[in-house]
Amino acid sequence: MGDDVTDVSRKSSPARWSLRGATSDAHQRLDAGIDRLSLSTGRDYRIFLRMSHPGSASVEMALTSFGIVQTILDWAERIRTSSLEEDLAGLGQPVAQPLSNLSFDNLPQVLGAAYVLEGSRLGARILLARAMESDDPAIHDNTRYLRHGAGRPLWSTFVEVLEDQVKTEADRDQARLGALKTFDAFQRAIDLETPNTRRDEGEAA
Repeated sequence: MGDDVTDVSRKSSPARWSLRGATSDAHQRLDAGIDRLSLSTGRDYRIFLRMSHPGSASVEMALTSFGIVQTILDWAERIRTSSLEEDLAGLGQPVAQPLSNLSFDNLPQVLGAAYVLEGSRLGARILLARAMESDDPAIHDNTRYLRHGAGRPLWSTFVEVLEDQVKTEADRDQARLGALKTFDAFQRAIDLETPNTRRDEGEAA
């Protein structure tokens, strides 16, 4: 029965499942970079937020510049950069510059990028649970980014737009490219933060 349900889901959401398959490896690599952090400790939680900011900010800026709001009408309500920056400020952390030269060429690429952002909101639920295991009130008070959009049907409404706009195999090719560009941006942000992470480790030693 489970396989039949999966087959139906794949047929009814071809763009979503195409993106999921194409980004699986990149998703696993990104998760591995985050999973090495214990978000219940102040040090690692600060590192996580610093890692998240450049990628999130640069992708959201690129999508806004493209004009995604013409397709995703509630785009302004989905943006999380300001919440992330409030968390960083609350923990006394600097805000890094967004990554440069990130852009998307067409609407399918834009929606592929948005697929990564909206999917990360789902993953944020798990990360929030880890952070809330902390006994550090400063962490509890600065979880706006991970809580963003909680209780709202943002994922389901996004998938509706994705499937409506990304219909052909050529569209799906471009959406996959946009999604992979986005994962690459987040991975670059993690790599840029690595020297700071090592510095923190030295200070904690």
